Parts: sequence; structure tokens; C-alpha cells
Amino acid sequence: MKEIPKIINKIIFPQDKRLTICNVALKYPSLEVSGFLIGQYLDETIWINQVLFGKRKGWRERSFSLEANLLFEKKPTGISRVISVFHAHPKGCLLPSFWDIKSMIITQIPWLIFKINGGKMISRGYIYDDGLIKKIPIRIHR
Repeated sequence: MKEIPKIINKIIFPQDKRLTICNVALKYPSLEVSGFLIGQYLDETIWINQVLFGKRKGWRERSFSLEANLLFEKKPTGISRVISVFHAHPKGCLLPSFWDIKSMIITQIPWLIFKINGGKMISRGYIYDDGLIKKIPIRIHR
């Protein structure tokens, strides 16, 4: 399997997967819901086909923890693999935080940052490339 390309022109995000994330974020509105997006890429486009949520350590925890070993698995299941991280900023802006940027540098995969506003999910995709954080357009696929 090829590595994730340096140039990613867009993320295709199926509506049902987006709604799955939105429903969990609505259930835990003050938490930083996060997880992995499983999928594949084709011609500089990421196609999402599965959502894998991080685990919530305890009811008082503010965030979800991610199993980092999934990121570095070189043998994907079938043709899909962890292709992006998603992460909520429930009370913040949609720009990557300092820790988001550090994590993007380490993982070398795109990050999707979202928040819920008026019951709707607003999201932005980012990738770290050559010292810059670049925005990736997201297209909702119905």
C-alpha cells in the first residue's frame, strides 16, 4: 500500500459517518471527542469509510484517548487504513492548537477538527507539509 500522498486536494466524508460523529459530540457536548477515520486515498483524495472513536477513560475525563499503535500499523485491514484523525474543539475555534500541530507533525496524516454549532457539525481538514499547516477542503458525500 502506498503512503499517504503529500498533496491532498480534498476529503470525501460520507454523510452517515459525519452524523455518527455529530451524534456522539452532541451526547458529550463539553468533551473533546476524537478518534480515527478509516479509509483509503485515490488520486490525492481521501475517502472515509469508517469511524473509530477513541476511548473515554472515565466520566470525569475531558477528552477521549486514542490507541496510537493503530496509526503506525503498516499492514492495513483489507485496503482501508487509518487515514486521518478527527478531534473536537467544543468551545474553541477550528484552528489547530499547539498540541494538534505537534501531533500532526508526529503522525504525518491529516487531522479533521470540528465543533458543533446549533446542532450542526462544522469541520476543517488540515495536514502538515514542509513546515506549513495546510487546509484541506472537505466534501460531504450523500
